[in-house]
Amino acid sequence: MYAVLLRHYWKSLFRKTAWGATNVSLNAMAIFLGVYLVLHCLALGFFADVIIADIHPGKAVVEIANRYLLAIFGFTFSMRFFLQTFPHVRTQPYLHLPVSRPGLVHFFQIFTLFNFHNIYPLFLFVPFWLKNIVGAYALPAALCWMAGVLFLLACANYAVLALRLLIGHKLLWGLAVFLSIAGVSGLDRILGWRYLEALSARLCDGLLGTYGSAVVLVLCGLAGGLYCGVFVALKGSVYLDKQNDRETRSGAAGDQRFAFLENYGLIGHLLYLEIRMLWRKKRTKQVLFSSVLMAVMGFMYTMMPIYAGNSLMRSFGFLILTGALMLNYGQFMFGWESRYYDGLLVRDITFGDMVKAKLFFLQISCIVLFLFTAPVFIVFAHEQLGLYLGFLCYNIGLSCALILSVATFNSKRLYLSRSAFANWEGTSIQHLIVVLPLMLGPALVMYLLDDTFVAASILAGLGLTSVLGQKLWIALLVRRLTVRKYRMAVGFRGTGG
Repeated sequence: MYAVLLRHYWKSLFRKTAWGATNVSLNAMAIFLGVYLVLHCLALGFFADVIIADIHPGKAVVEIANRYLLAIFGFTFSMRFFLQTFPHVRTQPYLHLPVSRPGLVHFFQIFTLFNFHNIYPLFLFVPFWLKNIVGAYALPAALCWMAGVLFLLACANYAVLALRLLIGHKLLWGLAVFLSIAGVSGLDRILGWRYLEALSARLCDGLLGTYGSAVVLVLCGLAGGLYCGVFVALKGSVYLDKQNDRETRSGAAGDQRFAFLENYGLIGHLLYLEIRMLWRKKRTKQVLFSSVLMAVMGFMYTMMPIYAGNSLMRSFGFLILTGALMLNYGQFMFGWESRYYDGLLVRDITFGDMVKAKLFFLQISCIVLFLFTAPVFIVFAHEQLGLYLGFLCYNIGLSCALILSVATFNSKRLYLSRSAFANWEGTSIQHLIVVLPLMLGPALVMYLLDDTFVAASILAGLGLTSVLGQKLWIALLVRRLTVRKYRMAVGFRGTGG
């Protein structure tokens, strides 16, 4: 059975649909980014000693590297969380066959260890290990250090699977766990506690010490425990029918919180339907979760001293602090309704009302994120609050309208019951690069103007001017939808476009 599964996976990598015209741009960009990342890891691995000697003169290279090893794993953890393929995706096509379900789960769990996200860090660690540890330490100690790195990669791999299983079953619990980890890590860095560095140094120095083999056994046990926990949870969640009655009833009960919107006419009713779809469907709920995480990342780019003089990264940070949901959800605004888009065309709903409801939804999401994140700026960075308000106006006025304009180009069917993580379904190259013009404009304003108040005023002025011209935006979007409605309908049926 396992030989057949391996053969099927190998064929899936080169099947025609994966490299068709609709996916060739995404695949080409993914390959380019993968090669770019590997080359960077190789360069860092070979020249880490030179970089460390320049930043920390007179300090032992391995000692400094050990202090930051867990931070590197934390960075790769965040990358794999959003991009790594989940085993459930590959097990589903085999569930109707007379094969062992536990065997399937074991196979795909083990196979995740050979994922690209476990391979590219080795291009950093192996050159560093060969150059700075092998020969400088006794062979058993050097082997224990490398074994520890491999087991840490395995722990990160299964920790991601465990967290995503928790998100799939208990979204709020998963959000709480992730925010707790991110919050403690962020405070450790911003407030200068350095607990993570101390833990990393203690662990990695222990790998090179007398009791290195014992530390390796502890890490091996941790990886094995995570593997067993994921196996038990995954075995119970792998099924053909994705419908879960309990979750559906829970989602339906939660919908009643927003039922008051129906009192505000057709626009309110459309807003209510948008919120219901966002909360009840698997993919949209995970997009909501990812947007909250992106907003948390915004604090790093706006408040950490290392980015103080980088106007581009600060612009991106301010942009996602209030506009994360707008960027993630808004780009597919009409694609979310692809399954029943034909029904919308024949209903007595004008494109004008539809556009107003969707534009209001995106604007309200920016305000809600602002209300949640503003207290952090008031307490820790009140001097940046003016610039933050300027970006809020910019997002409400200009960014929402431009993102909704991009959404009118959607013509690919979306399946809302599928996971959003590592799912490029319905995505094209414009969805990945649209954020660039949104962040380049404010970045240029911030770079050219040293006065924060003037920069904030210009951004707020652009946003408010766009709000005043909202009728023109709506008319433009209605015209776009009128021209493209049949092409979108064909594409949403999965028959072309």
